[in-house]
Order: sequence, then C-alpha cells, then structure tokens
Amino acid sequence: MSAKITHVFFDLGNVLVNVHMEMLYANFSKISGIPVEKIPATLEMLTREYLLFQHGNIAKRDYFEAMRNVLDSNPVD
Repeated sequence: MSAKITHVFFDLGNVLVNVHMEMLYANFSKISGIPVEKIPATLEMLTREYLLFQHGNIAKRDYFEAMRNVLDSNPVD
C-alpha cells in the first residue's frame, strides 16, 4: 500500500504567510545592534549571497562568511 499525498504547500511569497517587514526589521535590529533604519540596506547587501545559498550554489560556510562581512560580526554557524 502506497501513501497518498493529501496536502501540498508552496511558499508563495507573502501570499500564504503575511510577512510584517517592520516587525522583521525591528527584531533584526534588536538582535544585530544595527539601527532599524539601516536594516533594509543591510539585507539588500546580502541578497546575492542569499539567492546563491538558496539555490545551492554556495555552501553554508560561504553564506555565513558573507553575513559576517556585511554585519561586521561573528554569527554562529
């Protein structure tokens, strides 16, 4: 007997899950120590590496190294 697929979920980019960017920026600021008004530009600097990582084109360690460089910090791998 084979299992049947009963549900399939897709990440539809703010369609199924409503992302509140202001809350994300505030929390990221709190964690990183970066002023909240600089968070969008900071995240923009990581877009290329994020996409490369998500598509399997760079290793986790390379993505974290990019984060360290942009954030000027040492996030835990």
